[in-house]
Amino acid sequence: MQDILKNLPEEKRTLRAWIGIIILLLYLLSFAVINILGSSLVQMDEKFLTSQDPISLLVSQAFLHFLMFIVVGILISYLLLKFDVKEFFLRASWISLGLSIGIALGSMVIISAIGEWNMNLEFGDSDFAKWARQSEDQLKLLTEHITNFQSAQHFFLAILAVAIIPAIGEELIFRGLLQSLFVRILKNHHVAIWLTGFIFAAIHLQFFGLAPRMLLGVVFGYMYYWSGRLSLAVVGHLANNGFALLFLYAAQNDMVAISPDKMDESAPWPAVLIFSFVTAYLLFRFYKKPQQNA
Repeated sequence: MQDILKNLPEEKRTLRAWIGIIILLLYLLSFAVINILGSSLVQMDEKFLTSQDPISLLVSQAFLHFLMFIVVGILISYLLLKFDVKEFFLRASWISLGLSIGIALGSMVIISAIGEWNMNLEFGDSDFAKWARQSEDQLKLLTEHITNFQSAQHFFLAILAVAIIPAIGEELIFRGLLQSLFVRILKNHHVAIWLTGFIFAAIHLQFFGLAPRMLLGVVFGYMYYWSGRLSLAVVGHLANNGFALLFLYAAQNDMVAISPDKMDESAPWPAVLIFSFVTAYLLFRFYKKPQQNA
């Protein structure tokens, strides 16, 4: 993993790391609070959502994500840490890129089983449980609306708004900055990776999808730590989101023999087992020879 504090004098690095962590956590907390308040003020039912233009919603999402993650991440890197974000995107070989994509796609099959289990968890009748379920249902309605592809142009816009920009922005904020700063402060990369993965999952406010998103964040975290190239985590993140959209587009256009309504279901257990072994092997390759692969 890269030392994002290397351009600062040694005596200033720990303090800047603490300042960076505090700024990032407060920023992400405010982001979550705004989303909570917004969802409570605007009750999105199916009638309300279908009246909204999905293209406009995707454009707005792309712009806000670009501003709130990529731009903010760049500003924190340059102004506070004196780190050039171009160093996050060092050249990687085709082998390392292929491993990143393979790990991401294999993880999707494994995580589908964990996601189905998480989605069916019962949290009782508490106010939190009701709010979490309502938020989950609203987000599902929104996702279905903006990914009900009416044209190829609609699909490619979704790739930009849901896959490309989030992959760059979220990896920059969470793995590139937050995880790196946690490693500096905590002196334990395992704790830093898992803590960052939890924050990454929690900030999405999808508590019935917390476990799979956290594990995916952990996978990206180790990929970055082992290789020293954030670009490989970005490629993995992009492959995960992009392939999900591609498969949905294919299902909607009868290119694959699966109904779009069953996209959230777990893969068959034999497939989960097979892909668990395949993904473990790819991770082992990634871990054993990160420098050669990169």
